[in-house]
Amino acid sequence: MLSNIIGDSSMSWNHKVIEKPPAAIIVDFSEIIYRYTPQTSFKSYLFNRVVPLVNLMRVFGVKDIIESVLILDYDNPECRFAVWEVLEHKYWNTNMDFWDHTESVETLSIIVDLVVEEVDTHIRDTLTPHNLSSEYASYLFHQWVGAGAALLTHRYAETTL
Repeated sequence: MLSNIIGDSSMSWNHKVIEKPPAAIIVDFSEIIYRYTPQTSFKSYLFNRVVPLVNLMRVFGVKDIIESVLILDYDNPECRFAVWEVLEHKYWNTNMDFWDHTESVETLSIIVDLVVEEVDTHIRDTLTPHNLSSEYASYLFHQWVGAGAALLTHRYAETTL
């Protein structure tokens, strides 16, 4: 698992308390991407009878879901529709079979919830060895830095630096 802390000038190897969160972290989401991609999923039951969803996920995959949920404060209920807004903006007119297939839409909603839960846990697990409390888990997507690794910046980085 690739996990790096960037911009943490307050971290001292002699102290276990960190006064401010790292400005950025790199988190490897490869396992999550692999787990929820239709062709590689261990949860293949999710993709049974939802061919329109499988077809959509060829162009709007798990990386897109992760990026969409981390582009805004997904813990804020007002931001919960970010994935759907991105999806509608990019693919509303091109994947009508998906939008017309209720089971595909419902299954994607389940997949988004599962991915969000695993992403949150993965970020928390990345921060835990550095003795950061959960209040520091507020990271937003910045860019992909590898096949499954993402650079995340702290939501309040400008105010905490």
